[in-house]
Amino acid sequence: MSFSKRRSAVNLLIFHGSAGFYFVLISCFLMVLSSGCSRGEEILKEDTILKINSTEVSLAEYKLFVEQEKALTYNHFYTKHNAPKTDTFWETDFEGETPGTFIKEKVDRKLVRIKVIQAYAAKVKLINPFDYTDFLKDWEADNRKRKEKHQAGQVVYGPIETSKQEYYNYLFTNLELKLKDKLNSSVFRPSPATLKAFFKEISASRFSVVDTMATEQLILGYATQLERADRLMLAKEIIQDSDKRKSLASVAEMYPYAHYRKKQYLAADQLYGEENRDRELKAAASRLKPHQMEVVDFQQKINDGIYVVKLLKPLKKSIKAFEDVKQEVLYFYQVEQYRKLVDSLIRGSSLVKEEGNYGGLGFE
Repeated sequence: MSFSKRRSAVNLLIFHGSAGFYFVLISCFLMVLSSGCSRGEEILKEDTILKINSTEVSLAEYKLFVEQEKALTYNHFYTKHNAPKTDTFWETDFEGETPGTFIKEKVDRKLVRIKVIQAYAAKVKLINPFDYTDFLKDWEADNRKRKEKHQAGQVVYGPIETSKQEYYNYLFTNLELKLKDKLNSSVFRPSPATLKAFFKEISASRFSVVDTMATEQLILGYATQLERADRLMLAKEIIQDSDKRKSLASVAEMYPYAHYRKKQYLAADQLYGEENRDRELKAAASRLKPHQMEVVDFQQKINDGIYVVKLLKPLKKSIKAFEDVKQEVLYFYQVEQYRKLVDSLIRGSSLVKEEGNYGGLGFE
């Protein structure tokens, strides 16, 4: 073959190669335009505000959680920054914090947790994959059934009509209960050796028993809210000046509204009841070292007392036997395993924001 013919062949090969290259390039460009297959950008549905892993969260579902967080957000900024509720509240910067950003971050965290749990529950065949449109249909059907039962004179548990927020929370709460039950019965089943090792880890914090505890208590009685504030101030002064002041018994003699007593608590004491004062006082004393004091305020507005509790004797503690608390140990083990599972799902999750809907979200 002559040099000119060989050159023509090479040029033809280059032409064909170039044509093939440009064909592939143009095809890929058209595919990117038509299908949004760019690696750096995700194409989401028009009403999507977030994508958590493979689950898209619609603007309507997101706003449902925004409404739940509004009151807490107002309270946070009022308490921390004394921020008034104005027309510009959500965009105002309060010492580096903006309410609009604050509430979105809270909702994002809450939704990440909910969505990874919903997806996991669907993965283990506990529920069908969550769909907000289906949720709305179920909510409307549930309210319709409630009204029909009420009109027919049948028993309806809970309100006659639930809001979307109430129904969503109800479904998710029950989903978690069912998921925990399923995992506890099939996955979170430790061997005896594992359970005993876990018991050793938590025994000091969960299963220690105070055998005896001797205390002194000064009760500063009050009748009005103003007197309560005065007694609370005195109680704090007593603790601050504990090295200088007289004994609690001597202090009691100085004030007509003060009462002094010694109280000993035993491990065998059964301190039941929601408003059992001695249970709370015993708990306060158990946090102290010998001769330390703590103020206990039961938050009553009128006709009560501020307590100053002092621990007299060193605590005598013992650990309950493993066999006596095995079921409780299993409960704490399963709670811990569920927490670890959810934490791992959250850590492994991804969050994509649809900037148009996310950035343009307003707060009325």
